Amino acid sequence: MNPSEPQTAPAAASPRNRWTTGPGVATLVVLAACVALMGVLGYRLMNPTAASNIQNSARINSEGRNVAVQPHPASPFTLTTYDGREIGLESLRGKVVVLNFWSSWCPPCKDEAPALERVHQRFKDGDVVLLGVNVWDKGPEAEQFLFEHGITYTNGAPTAPLAAEYGLTGIPETFIVNPEGQVVSRWVGPIGDADLSELIAAALPAADR
Repeated sequence: MNPSEPQTAPAAASPRNRWTTGPGVATLVVLAACVALMGVLGYRLMNPTAASNIQNSARINSEGRNVAVQPHPASPFTLTTYDGREIGLESLRGKVVVLNFWSSWCPPCKDEAPALERVHQRFKDGDVVLLGVNVWDKGPEAEQFLFEHGITYTNGAPTAPLAAEYGLTGIPETFIVNPEGQVVSRWVGPIGDADLSELIAAALPAADR
């Protein structure tokens, strides 16, 4: 090139070219996707009841039935109760324990609630303890459920996930633990007074039946 000739500066990329071909579009698309995903995840975390209704609809057990089980040790756990206590399953050894898994948004759980309370009133002065184990739920909704249905037996949320430990197929489900700490009965779906009373009686020592 002749040094005496005037230098011509390279043509600047047009604003349109910079916008459509540069990294800006890809970055904005990724950011928008991330924001949308965080919004969905945030909604699920802040609204587990709604998420459970959508995601766990198959987990509702509408028909009650007795499921045969081989007696086996009940998985230990600690329940944080809605009146501010902590109770461990192992601390109830020597009693028959009724474990009822439920959620406030579960229609069959609402159906069986009065029966559970009546059975509690029948057996509460003996060596029988009803424990309501609230799962896949939020605390305020669970407490409102207990208030609306006049539930007085102990209820709370486990301090660690229990669905896998007990092999839940859905809710409600009820397990009977005998005084030796063995799961001896399992009822899938809503349970009534007569069936629950029968399962409890079978788990009691002969002298207490």
